[in-house]
Amino acid sequence: MNLTLTSSFFFSSSFAFTFILLIDDHHSTINLSVVYQQLNLKFYDSPESTLPCCQSWHDNDDNDVEDVDGYDGVWICLHCLDSTQCKKHSYNHSCQEQTDGDGTHQHHHLMLFFDYKTAFDKQIKIYCFKCDHLLDTNTLMLVGNDDKSSNSTSNYNVNDILDQINAFKLILYNDKKSEWYRENVHSNNNQNNDLEKKQLKESSLKGIADYIQSEQCKNIVVLTGAGISVAAGIPDFRSPKSGLYNNIKQFNLPYPEAIFDIDYFKVYPERFYTISKDIFPDADKYKPTQVHHFIKKLSDHHLLRRNYTQNIDTLERAAGIPLNQLIEAHGAFTHSYCMQCNKQYSNDYILNILNSKCESESESVSSSSPSLSPLTKHQVPRCNDKDCNGLIKPNVVFFGDALPMEFNHCLVNDFPHESKLQCDLLIVIGTSLKVLPIASMINLCHGRVPRLLINNQDVGANDHGGFEWDTNPLMDVKWIGDCQQGVTELIQLLNW
Repeated sequence: MNLTLTSSFFFSSSFAFTFILLIDDHHSTINLSVVYQQLNLKFYDSPESTLPCCQSWHDNDDNDVEDVDGYDGVWICLHCLDSTQCKKHSYNHSCQEQTDGDGTHQHHHLMLFFDYKTAFDKQIKIYCFKCDHLLDTNTLMLVGNDDKSSNSTSNYNVNDILDQINAFKLILYNDKKSEWYRENVHSNNNQNNDLEKKQLKESSLKGIADYIQSEQCKNIVVLTGAGISVAAGIPDFRSPKSGLYNNIKQFNLPYPEAIFDIDYFKVYPERFYTISKDIFPDADKYKPTQVHHFIKKLSDHHLLRRNYTQNIDTLERAAGIPLNQLIEAHGAFTHSYCMQCNKQYSNDYILNILNSKCESESESVSSSSPSLSPLTKHQVPRCNDKDCNGLIKPNVVFFGDALPMEFNHCLVNDFPHESKLQCDLLIVIGTSLKVLPIASMINLCHGRVPRLLINNQDVGANDHGGFEWDTNPLMDVKWIGDCQQGVTELIQLLNW
């Protein structure tokens, strides 16, 4: 997960799902989970700036590398994740002896390759410069999973890497400012009858309601943010006075989002737990809102394709939205786990620790102390294994963490590029659309199906494929105000 405001990379290597590639008379061991983690972050930040291209090599046919179809594309070293669009640089990289993080010296022969001129890859492509040919992915063999250093919810395989590549290409191909969009997608859309667009009869909530009740609309995708849970008593992030980021100024953070930065969390976990202890799921304190119940109604009427939520409060689960229709893109407070040994802990266990320590702390502070009393490093939850004592982290996606593999898998299935969309209507509710790649999702059905924004502010209008209220009113509709009220009006128009 990355902010649209930053171009820096955060890499984490806390997983160890290892594959071995058996290649003729030699083999290479690849940590596939690390590959997934780092590709996720690399792709969803500033992809074009990370892929240098050597034009002189593209123009030069005199090279020693086997020529294969689709050779001009993106090359990523599976050993160190260096990337380039230049096959000469990839070849040179593979020939030079590299020093790895553990101090060992080896050649980086294996390169992941994909052709950005085709929309979706059907098979992962790995090129071995030692053998000088593309490998059959059947040569990938699982050799072990070290639970001591791997989150058990992140058991990646080759198809997850393929979904990651295709999801990235899907977002890139639907960015109207992308060169690849102009060269491929726009021309293809004009020629493909399967991409015939649907539109409303009128640009209003009533037009949306009529469309939902028509035969054209059977698969609705809902994208939600923190704004839908404000009515439940959970603060959003960016509201000027009540937002979470406004209420953590006492910590003197380098920037507000640092409180959810994985690298910052490892150094200052007490600051995250100070603010998060009040937003852990509490069935007695926090209840699903009208928006949550509306999404459940869509499911009950067999109209919900998917709910992509950025929220971590688990209120979607509490509302009864089926898990197979729910993508918690930023994780959720379902449980916590030790970052060292992966031992899992329940929310009750974590809250008991936080609350007991806060109660003992409150006895020694004056009544004039602020309600947000900072915890100390000694008060954060630690693994109770006597041989570990590792830092416990909730199962949420921090800035610098990879998004769950289910996100990529569903994205390429709900918004296929070369065939008819599996989404008939995109509804966006209660989000600032500031965080990538979620913010890019509105581009994926631009000009093909209607889109509705219900939000307290106008967001998402951009020239990358965002909302076009004025120029495309029968495709894009907005309702600005309290999202609970907007959804209530829509429910009334639907007679639900």
